Amino acid sequence: MDTVTKEISASYETSRKRKTENIHINRTVAAREICDVISNQVKNRFCFIFHYFAVSLLEAPKFQEYEKKFPTQILDQTTDIYSMLQKDRLKTELGVIYRRSDFRNMTGAISLLQFIIQNNLQTTFSQTYKLLLIIVTIPMSTAEAERCCSTLKRVKTFLRRIMSEDRLSALAMLSIEKGIISDIPKFNENCSKVRKCLSGARKCDLKILAEELGEMVNDSHKLKDLKKIILASKEYDEESAKEWMNTIISERKEKEEIAEQKRQEEIAEQKRQEVIAERRRQDEIQIAEQKR
Repeated sequence: MDTVTKEISASYETSRKRKTENIHINRTVAAREICDVISNQVKNRFCFIFHYFAVSLLEAPKFQEYEKKFPTQILDQTTDIYSMLQKDRLKTELGVIYRRSDFRNMTGAISLLQFIIQNNLQTTFSQTYKLLLIIVTIPMSTAEAERCCSTLKRVKTFLRRIMSEDRLSALAMLSIEKGIISDIPKFNENCSKVRKCLSGARKCDLKILAEELGEMVNDSHKLKDLKKIILASKEYDEESAKEWMNTIISERKEKEEIAEQKRQEEIAEQKRQEVIAERRRQDEIQIAEQKR
């Protein structure tokens, strides 16, 4: 009996040891496969890094260095990647930017782009403007695009599954740029004021307001399009727009009341004529019966 027990115990120990070794081997194989997948993903994600050359052309701290020695090699690589850029014109524009001191105060591509737009230099620096649009539009890595997808998952929940595309884009932008929004004073109050200013307005009211602001609109514009046009207008002022909108709504309601009153009078007149016609018909029936 003792011999059988020892054999069973030895067999169990061997089996347990074999299972432990198998688990260790399986884990090792799985770990190697995961490492292979990660290394391949890293290679695929970072195989294209040539767009970093374009960014280095517009780094303000290097402008003084580039003024002394123009980065011809980087320019060649950039124009090879983005063939739509005119190399000679871009070189001339960059030479001007490198020499001027006001461009050296820029903190990045976005501030440089804003500087060009604010001073209406899009035509003067056409190729630089085009390159800046490319730089600020194309993400430097896939992490930025994945961050947008993660934001959409948080914004578009089950309860918000039927929201419009414009609203979804706006909420996603607010979530992504929450750091910038937090620096804007009274952002929520200003947004609520804008909503109150345009709340209760119909399409016809917004169309009149847009025309008063000097904007060209037509019947094809939707309600949300008219709101965007009004808020983007150079003549838009919150207080003035609010007064105009109240006046437009009051005039529209007054016209509607007059039209409704006229309609009720016409209905009353029609009913009166029907009553008169019915009385005449009854009188004619009575007269006909009396003659019989």
